[in-house]
Amino acid sequence: MQILRTVSAALAIAALAACTPGDGTLTDDVNGGNGSGSGNVSGAIFTTTVDGTRVDANIYAAKPDVYLDGGPGANAPHKAAALPVGDYFFEVTDPSGKTLLSEDAVECRRVHFDGALITEAYRGPNGCLHASGDDQSDGGLTVQLMPFSDTPNNGGEYKVWVTPIASYDDGFFHRFSKTDNFKVRSQITPPPPPPPVDAPVTPPPPPVDAGESTPDACPPTP
Repeated sequence: MQILRTVSAALAIAALAACTPGDGTLTDDVNGGNGSGSGNVSGAIFTTTVDGTRVDANIYAAKPDVYLDGGPGANAPHKAAALPVGDYFFEVTDPSGKTLLSEDAVECRRVHFDGALITEAYRGPNGCLHASGDDQSDGGLTVQLMPFSDTPNNGGEYKVWVTPIASYDDGFFHRFSKTDNFKVRSQITPPPPPPPVDAPVTPPPPPVDAGESTPDACPPTP
């Protein structure tokens, strides 16, 4: 009888465990979380300038100045902050992660990480492609985050997210992503420079009316 009660209790516990969501259950933390970027993905991401000389610069003059970089940070070993090798999507949001600011399709925001380097920025199905630069510190690529809308945050703060493509499910889940916050001083994207102005043209002299007499160049000889 004691054995029967023990077996029944074990079966009840197993049934209860089967009804309880495990760690792999997707929750409603899409673009949420506490912003620490800890996640289940090792490594880190940074923002930088087009040439990669300011790793984790954090504050930029304008939105077009912000580029994504795989790291590592200053004085860190080359692979200290490396993400696992693979393809990733990225996006830009407000600091809370609740408002998506990236303006293009997610397929346009696909990059490949390998050994703390971004080695490729992929062209999207409609031909879209983010601008990239050469990282002078490690030889990888930097990838421009534009286009993205102005943040609703009064301090001009943004958050960039990176998540493995395998973990993307119509959203960026905090525990499967890496994030980094940055600020932009100017919320307005500067307009393109105006086209060059042609040199002013001197208008021709007005025509002489046919009824008017034109004085001779030389007076008649007496």
